[in-house]
Amino acid sequence: MQTIEEQIKAEAEKIKPYLKSHGGDFDIVKFKDGLIYIKMNGMCSGCGSSMYTVQSIEEYMIAKVPGVTGVREL
Repeated sequence: MQTIEEQIKAEAEKIKPYLKSHGGDFDIVKFKDGLIYIKMNGMCSGCGSSMYTVQSIEEYMIAKVPGVTGVREL
C-alpha cells in the first residue's frame, strides 16, 4: 500500500503533462497536516492565472488522495 506522499506524487505525475504542454510545471515541496505545498515553475511561475491552476490542482488532489485537505502555493 502506498503512503499518502507516494499517492500525492503519483497523482501529480498525472497532472504535470497538461501543465508542461503549456510551458508550466510544479514541484511538491512538502505535505503537512493535510496540506500539499507546491512551487509553480516555468510559465506558471508568476502567471496571473496561477491561482486558478493551484485551485484546480487542489480540487483534483482532494478528490483523488484521501487525507489531502488543500494545496497551497509557496
